[in-house]
Amino acid sequence: MSKLKIKDKIMLKQITLICFLFFSFIESQAQILPDLSSFSEIKEKVGYTNIKIEYSRPSVKGRKIFGDLVSYDVIWRAGANDDTKITFSTDVTINNKTLAAGSYSIFVKPKRESWVFYFYQKSSTDWGGVPPQNSTEHYAWSSEKLKLEYEVPIKKVEPVETLTIGIQDIYVNKAQLFMTWDSVKVVVPFTTKSTERVVSSIERRLQDPTAWQYYGYANFYMGNSIKLEKALEYINIAINKSDESSWWFLRLKSQILAKLKRYDEAIVTAKEGLEAGKKDGAAFYITQSNNDIKRWLDKNDN
Repeated sequence: MSKLKIKDKIMLKQITLICFLFFSFIESQAQILPDLSSFSEIKEKVGYTNIKIEYSRPSVKGRKIFGDLVSYDVIWRAGANDDTKITFSTDVTINNKTLAAGSYSIFVKPKRESWVFYFYQKSSTDWGGVPPQNSTEHYAWSSEKLKLEYEVPIKKVEPVETLTIGIQDIYVNKAQLFMTWDSVKVVVPFTTKSTERVVSSIERRLQDPTAWQYYGYANFYMGNSIKLEKALEYINIAINKSDESSWWFLRLKSQILAKLKRYDEAIVTAKEGLEAGKKDGAAFYITQSNNDIKRWLDKNDN
């Protein structure tokens, strides 16, 4: 074997060793160095709909954000690192349009007075960033993958250092997706079909329910301001079926009557409940009922 071939082999081994050491170093650093933009995963439940949001959270760090780091009128991944993702377990409605159950990348186009939200069904193998707009490649932006687009006004808020995304104002059948960073906040309202599902379930189960079940049905309708006449019917049945002190039943009835704007009847019912509540020593209930009566008297005067 010639000296040249021996030298080539030695050099090849040295290069292999250097490459091995280099990549080992990179891998070890990746394991011990924290992400500059921390990863966050949040889970919420709106009625029967499970929601998961996955995103990385950049911080301001003294920089000018909108109009500089994040350009106006350019689609942005709504976070750092991989694009922000949201998953709905059921269909939801945004701006009177149905967004089917599933996982979506959230992209946004910040403007000076509003943001455009894009719910985009990217391939799970397409990591990070907005697909290029003007390209014929497989990874290019596709109108077929854009499932919903919605523009919302911005709100000016006190500065928020780290990008925060979440779900707020949660009710049984509606909530708001919000995003806030620096001095800007945007909100996307959405609805679910949880109320319809509960109503259907109640109607299927009406086979000699107990007083407490009727109370629960009436309370659900009252709390969601739906089917108030049916709620009144159910709470009356609950009161008639109950053989125990029922000031809490009477309180619910008074609240339903007030929502129906039948304030005189609401006041009479609340006073009945007060007498039962005093016997039980229900101090908190007594205070609440007295406040209700005062408020309903004022409405009658108006």
